[in-house]
Amino acid sequence: MKKNALSAEVLLIISSVIRLGKSELPKLPIDADSSERLAICLRVLLEPNEMTKTIFATACRENYSRLLQEQIKLNQKKVH
Repeated sequence: MKKNALSAEVLLIISSVIRLGKSELPKLPIDADSSERLAICLRVLLEPNEMTKTIFATACRENYSRLLQEQIKLNQKKVH
């Protein structure tokens, strides 16, 4: 039951971010890539399966870790 409630809350937050980003309120609208990525997150939450769980739990985490490591390297080069 807690899992469903959490999923529903996350769905609401993500859909709200997309809607806000496409509205006239922000100075800069949400870009198409970010909107698409958020829509994919919605789909994963609405239609969970083992493949998408693996992708989000493993592949995305590994790619994000690599991105952070590259950012750290770039920031260290700028300092020196």
